[in-house]
Formats: sequence, structure tokens, C-alpha cells
Amino acid sequence: MRFKKFSFWAFSITTLMFISGCASTPHHLKYLPYSTPRSNQEYASKGSLYAPDSPMANLYSDQKASQVGDLVHIIVSESVNAVENISNQTQRSSTFNNAISSFFGLPSSTLRNLGVGATSNTQQKAQGTESQSGVFTTTITGYVK
Repeated sequence: MRFKKFSFWAFSITTLMFISGCASTPHHLKYLPYSTPRSNQEYASKGSLYAPDSPMANLYSDQKASQVGDLVHIIVSESVNAVENISNQTQRSSTFNNAISSFFGLPSSTLRNLGVGATSNTQQKAQGTESQSGVFTTTITGYVK
């Protein structure tokens, strides 16, 4: 009786845990309002054509993203090239000479011309080239604060 009661509660709690995992969550996100800060621009006096804080006050500076709130685009570009040349050369030479001194009791004078000899020459030459290249480009955007 006690085991049945325990298994009933364990099954009920496990089932509730699995069912609660299937519950949907709200999908509306709250975003903070975006506001661009205002610059404190001084205006020229009445009748004057020159304003010290106007965008064209300094003719020798770059006018891109010079005011508060202007957007700045930064492009990062990286290019990598690599080339590797490999060369290998080997050479081997070997000589083997042997003579038979006696063969089934025959005199050595008849066996003089029955010598065994071998000569081997081996040459190997290998060359290889490996090249790799890669380009990485990304863009970062920000604003003047």
C-alpha cells in the first residue's frame, strides 16, 4: 500500500515536471527607447556668417562622423597568403661481390668463374609546392558619443 502511494506521487510529480517544460514563454521583448544625444551648438551672433561650431568651421578637418550621434562604419579586412616550397634529393649506391670456394668437392680452379656479384644504384628526387590564402572581412558599426 505504501509503495503504491509513493509510486503514484512520484509519477504525478514527474508528469507535472515534463508537462511544465512544454509551456510556451512569451515572445514579446521590451526594448529601451533609443535616443541620440544632442550637441550643444552655439549659434552665430545676428548678422554673422561664421559660426564656430558649425560643420564647416574647420575646412581642413574630415567632416565624416564629427558630430555627436553620427554613425561610424569600421571595415576590418585581413588577407593572408603563404607559399612553401619543398625539395628533396637522395642517392644510394651499393656493390656486392662474392665467390664460391668449394661446391660438392669440386676443385677451386673450376669454380673461379662462378662468382656472384650485384650492383645497385638508386636515385630519388622529389619537389613539392604548397600554397594557402585566406581573406577575412567584417564590418563594425558604432556612433559618436
